[in-house]
Amino acid sequence: MNLVCAAERLGLGPLLGAPLLLKDDEQGPVWKAATDSGLWVVKLNRPWGDFWLPMAAQAGALEVAA
Repeated sequence: MNLVCAAERLGLGPLLGAPLLLKDDEQGPVWKAATDSGLWVVKLNRPWGDFWLPMAAQAGALEVAA
């Protein structure tokens, strides 16, 4: 997932300029991004494999139930 897509999915709004890469980590890159709703630090974690999606769905269902 790229930062533009992540900002859209998180409801942060469109990016106003080029984001600043704060941490170039293979597992979780971190950017500072300015959008029309403010300044954000966004970390993206890449899925680990096929087992990850059911785990994330289960965690989401538990959070909604709580």
